[in-house]
Amino acid sequence: MPHPPFFRFGEHASLMWNAHQKMCDISANMAINELGAISDAYTKTLEVVASLASRTEGKFAPIVDPKLSQRDAILSGYIVGLTLVEHAILSGYCAQAAALVRQELEAIAALEEIRLGKRKDGKTPHIRHVPSVPRTIYGDLSKAAHFSDTPTLRLLTAYRGEVPDAPGPAEIFLLSPQHIPNTTRQLFALHTLLLLNFAEHQSTHYSDLHAINPTEFDIRAVDESLALLRAAGVIEISE
Repeated sequence: MPHPPFFRFGEHASLMWNAHQKMCDISANMAINELGAISDAYTKTLEVVASLASRTEGKFAPIVDPKLSQRDAILSGYIVGLTLVEHAILSGYCAQAAALVRQELEAIAALEEIRLGKRKDGKTPHIRHVPSVPRTIYGDLSKAAHFSDTPTLRLLTAYRGEVPDAPGPAEIFLLSPQHIPNTTRQLFALHTLLLLNFAEHQSTHYSDLHAINPTEFDIRAVDESLALLRAAGVIEISE
């Protein structure tokens, strides 16, 4: 794949860019095969989010409640980043994906704080307000996002395979993205679970602002997505 036309790479940078693109394609294919039903849950949930968003086109309403303004900004930023998060996870950018998923988790926590009347601007939202996500997950995501934990970084960057030219036992760290079994799956499962949480807040917001309510299709798709994630057994979901 040629590099983007807006950059003029030299020989070495071109080789690195092409290697990244090749590894992204390989990682994405491996990830999709590993995800199984989780990918079905994700696509169903994304359809609900897109369906709700599409029904707001051309609609305007005065925002008289400050919490509606708070919610609107978070909903917008969350939707804008969805494809970036998806690409980062599937294409093997696990450390970067952890930072993005952590941001998604904080966004859901902020929406929960708004719902509870506890949101304070300028303060990092607390994930205790997101009951479907264990608190330890935030710490795990932070270790990768901040490059602060060597075992975590070794998990994300060490080469998985034989090194035939090495003179003895060797540990090699890749300079390209790579698929990491189970880690990629966990990240995408969490991404999907957070999207389900997001759809609930999005639905409430559009109902309050535009009197737009979920359709029977939306409700059924959410139920099916929850069932798929339960069956996958990756993340426990409370009733």
